[in-house]
Amino acid sequence: MDDCLNFEKQQNKAGFTRLTDGILFSLRNSSCSKSELIERLYSRDLYKFVFESPPMSKKCLNKIVGDHDQKMKEREKVKSLQTSIHNKCRSKKRAERNIKITKDLIRVVITYLDFGMKDENPIYRLRVYSKGIMNKATKMEQNETSRLLEGMNYNELRVRVYATCSKREPYCVEKQEMIREACKECFEKVTETS
Repeated sequence: MDDCLNFEKQQNKAGFTRLTDGILFSLRNSSCSKSELIERLYSRDLYKFVFESPPMSKKCLNKIVGDHDQKMKEREKVKSLQTSIHNKCRSKKRAERNIKITKDLIRVVITYLDFGMKDENPIYRLRVYSKGIMNKATKMEQNETSRLLEGMNYNELRVRVYATCSKREPYCVEKQEMIREACKECFEKVTETS
């Protein structure tokens, strides 16, 4: 069973085919740490989406993370964002209740959007059919495209933040709201510049 679950580490594509419902049932009934996660899946107690940043460039993310040399790996950027959001949550004080937020409650995902063409304008690869010649697709000329598209950035990213607290945990909604407020503070510079 372990070789089926560690298929990412081994790059074993055949391990993917052995992932069946039987493995889920055996994990659910076992006493390992994965059984709690599988139980949450069955009860639809999934991670809650809390915040999504506006579209930004890699330079903007590097400013937020503090990576001026642009040598940080993506995992380090995620950990840095997670730490800064956690620190902002800790600095916020809830007078009415003693709510504690740990780093494990915050899940950060960086999503890259580039239309599959890196920084290139996707319009340059677009082919269109004309009414006169219906069997042949022609490439659009540069003078036919809008000049507004010239200065745009076609490689952007978004940062999505999820709260991993369970519905059964006390103050789950309050924790999600605190994480959302901390994210807004972290990314308010992005909304001002865009």
